[in-house]
This record gives sequence, structure tokens and C-alpha cells, in this order.
Amino acid sequence: MSTIVYAYGCRAPTEGADRIRQQIERAHRYQNVLVEIERERRMRYRAVLSSVGDVAALEARIAALVAQCDAARAALKARRAAERTRAPKDDGTITALRAAIRVLHAEHRELRLRIRTDPAIVERVRQVDEWAWARVREERSRNGLYWGTYLQVEAAVEAQRRGKMDPKFRRWTGEGQVAVQLIRGLAVADVWGGDTRLQIGPVPPGAWDPALPRGAQRRLRHTWVRIRVGSTDSREPVWATLPVMLHRPLPAAGRIKWAWILVRRIAGQTEYSLQITVEAPERPLIAPGPVIDAVAIDIGWRVRPDDELRVAYWRDTDGREGELTLADVGRAIWHTESLRGIRDREMGTVKAWLSAWLRTHEHPEWLRQRLSHLPLWRSSARLAGVALAWRAQRWAGDEGTYERVEAWRRQDRHLWEWEAHERRKTLLRRREQYRVTAADLARRYGTIVLEDLDLRPLARLPQPEEDSALHAAARANRVVAAVSELRACVLHAAARYQRRVVLIDPAHTTVTCHGCGDREVWDQAAELHHTCACGRRWDQDANATRNLLAAWRERSSDGGDQAGRSQDLSLGNHPAIPEEAAGERIG
Repeated sequence: MSTIVYAYGCRAPTEGADRIRQQIERAHRYQNVLVEIERERRMRYRAVLSSVGDVAALEARIAALVAQCDAARAALKARRAAERTRAPKDDGTITALRAAIRVLHAEHRELRLRIRTDPAIVERVRQVDEWAWARVREERSRNGLYWGTYLQVEAAVEAQRRGKMDPKFRRWTGEGQVAVQLIRGLAVADVWGGDTRLQIGPVPPGAWDPALPRGAQRRLRHTWVRIRVGSTDSREPVWATLPVMLHRPLPAAGRIKWAWILVRRIAGQTEYSLQITVEAPERPLIAPGPVIDAVAIDIGWRVRPDDELRVAYWRDTDGREGELTLADVGRAIWHTESLRGIRDREMGTVKAWLSAWLRTHEHPEWLRQRLSHLPLWRSSARLAGVALAWRAQRWAGDEGTYERVEAWRRQDRHLWEWEAHERRKTLLRRREQYRVTAADLARRYGTIVLEDLDLRPLARLPQPEEDSALHAAARANRVVAAVSELRACVLHAAARYQRRVVLIDPAHTTVTCHGCGDREVWDQAAELHHTCACGRRWDQDANATRNLLAAWRERSSDGGDQAGRSQDLSLGNHPAIPEEAAGERIG
């Protein structure tokens, strides 16, 4: 059995729109209350562990060193800002402080682990947990949510609870979801009937008939969905009804486990979608034809000499190779950034002009208070809110000024909508490109060889005392490439087609010549191609794929590849395909 989530676009509700908004508001409030409880629980838990004298003294020493380190970093940043250069380096103070902090943190962890086994501490921790669960039960009883929705909220907070960082409060954006859980599942064949939790309008059989014109198919796929969002005092269902476009059929043999209406805000506009979780038998795979032994994929971003952004290079055991580049997608993403730059520039212009006008003209007190910190504003939404309030409170003598602010607001909204919708479409197009490429490779190859690469350090911004391994342009290209999304698509496709994934140690795969085995040193960022001392000239990414295949062959011949073959990558067992456990690690 496999679990698949089907997503369908919806239009605005024709029934129950107020109930959907009410449930989303209550869910938002309930989630923040649960976050508050969890943060209080953690604070009490830390207080229990810190009540032991040795822990309190150690934490005080750590806090003092952290304060010294922060002060040294601030001084280094101020010096660089004053000299307008990154030339000033750390004189060793920050490095020494960081080393001392790491030592104390290790001592702190060991001490806390010993304390946790103390029966008295264990009992106090149990009391803290009981207090937290009692508060959760109390809030659950009065949250006013339909039970499917509050289960989703609690699951989201529980996921944060398992993390190391304190959970964060969510600000209100008008987004959220209303959900219904179908206990023991609802057969897809029964969703078109009279179920009291979820109903979908009838769809004619010809809706997916390939013999019909595409326009006729689309017209037949328009129907409605009713989802339960509450109950009356007599336990009768309260419904929300939305027009929906079923662009693909649900599996006839499946059982629906969850359904929810997802509400999102994009550029000030509300979008609705229906999402259904279906548990169904494994679908038969598309016949892939002859399966080639293996393919090595070197995933990473690199700007080619023609300014196109390469995100992956692959080579198979038969010698075929290719690359994946982001041409139109990359340009579209940069275009959205240019639209953002235009908005920032225009806002700066209108802020400077309006600030000068306020100093030389009479204006009401409410406007003076609203714009008292105008030079510090960075959000265009705040100034747009002033323009809307100004529209309702005009006064004699504001002609010309109001019109200019209103013209700016209209233009900024136009650019905002353009930017948001273009970015969304571009990111969806990039994801589809990644999915298609990953599925094509998974269909053709029995084994997929990847680098066992941790991408998290590449996303971390450097501290002032560190030399950044990535300059600003490289960090921007990392965001455009989104190689973690590409990697996830490859792993998901491998699971879907039941292919083995082998992870190879990435050390020196790019700089080691595949022919002679020597490690070369050169400016890899400036030169894509390199000529080795042995005379071979190669593309460094193509060279990495050859080295990956060589490492895989070597381990396979030694039996190392067989050791991890028990790793199950079927889609039903790994719906999310976490990167940490999605393949065999070799090297």
C-alpha cells in the first residue's frame, strides 16, 4: 500500500466561507496557545535542571563567554563598516572564545545527562510534563475547532516539540486549513455519495476519456466538494462547499484517510485548494524498457561560461552523459528580484518626497502620528495602509499629495502581484523540471549513485570572523538552484520505481583526476574545465561523475554495495524520503 496526497484547485466557497475563516482563526489562536505552553514547559524544565548548583554556575560561565564573543563580533563588524572593507581579521580573540564555549557546552551536556538520572529530578520533570498536558487538554476542550482541524494543529506543534529549538509563534496572515479525518478510511467509490464528512459532486465518466477534446474534458471535470467544518447542537454536519476542478481521477481502489481545504494568500488574493490523502495499492510501474546498470549524478550549482546555471551533471555506466540547467527558470527568478528592486527604489523615492512635504505643510494629527517613523519603514504595506486611511480622511489642501501617494500605492500593488505570481509560477515550473528529470533517470537506471553531501553548512551565513566559502552571488545562485529540492525529487523517483540509491563519500570527487588519480589545485570557481598534469582535460562535474561511478564499482566488487541493500526505498514505506536515511552510504 502507498499513501499519496492529491491536490486540486478550488474557487471561493459558495457555502460556509465564514465558517472556514472562523475555523482558521481559531486554529491559529490554538496553535499559538500550544506554542506558549510548550515554551513555558521548556522554561520550567530548564529551571529544574539548572536548580543544581554546578549547572547554574556552568551556565553563568557560558553566558559570560557568549556575551564577550558577541561584543568582539560587534566590534569587528563596526571596524569593517567604518573602513568599508572586510580586510580587518579576527586577532584570535573570537576563535579562542568560541573554543572555550564549545568546551563548556560539552561539559554542560554531560552534566545534564547525569542529572537526568537523579530520581528527584526525574520526578520534578514528570510534574512539569503533567502540568503541560493538563494545560493542553484544557485548551483543547475550549478551542471551538472541529476535531480534524485541531488534530492537524496539535500534530504541527508536536513536530516543533521534537526539535531542539524553541517553537515560534505564528503571525496572522489569513492562511490556514480546515481538515477532516476519516477514521478507518472512506472508500473512493463512496465519496460521491452521502457521507457526513466529505462529499464530492458527480463527475461524468467521459471526464478523463482521451478520445474527447481537451476542452470538453476540462468542462466535465468541474464539480463541487463539501467538507464538514463543524456540527450543530443536534450533531448535524455543518458544511463548507467549494467549486473544484478534478484534473486527475482518484484511484478507484483507494481509501481516503484525510481531507482538508488549504487557504493561502498570494499578493493579497485568497486561493483555495482541496487536498486529499489516499491510501491505495501500489500502482503498476510504467514499463521502463531495458534498465541500464547505474547512473552517477553530481548535484550542485555552477554558472557555466554561457551564464546558464547548471544544477546537475550525470553519467551512466554505458558512457552516456548529460546535464540539467536552469535557463528560462533562472532568468525568471532574477526578473522577480528585479521587480522587487523597482518596488524598493520607488518606495524610497516616495518616502523621501513625503518626508520633505510633511516638514513644510500642515497636516492632521493622525497623519503626523502614523508617519512619525516614516524614514525607518522598510515595509511597503505600512505606507499602503496609510494611503488607504488617507482615502477615507481627506482634508482641504491635500490635493496633489494624496494623488501622488495613491498613484504609488496602485503601482506598488501592481508590481507586488506581478512579482508574487511570477515567482510562484517559476518555482512550480522548476519543481516540475526536477520531477520530470528525476523520473526519467529512475525509469532508465537500476542504481542511482549520489554524493553523501550535507547541504546545511552551505546555507549557513558566515560569522564576522569567518572567511565566507560562498560570496554573495554564489549564495544567490544556491537559492535559485534549490539543489535540495532536486535531490528530494531524485530520491522520491528512485523510491517510486524501486531503484537502489548509493551514497558515496564526496571528498575530492571534483578535484581528483579520473584518469591518473592525482588531486589538482586550481581556481574551480573561475575555470569549469581543467587540464590535468597527465594531459587529460575534463569538465570538473563530469570528472566527479566518473569518480562516483569508479567508487561504486570498487565497493561493489568488494561486496560493500551489497551490505546496504536491505535499505527499503519503496514509496509506501518512505512517503517523505528523508535525506538522512534515503539510501546506502558508502565511503
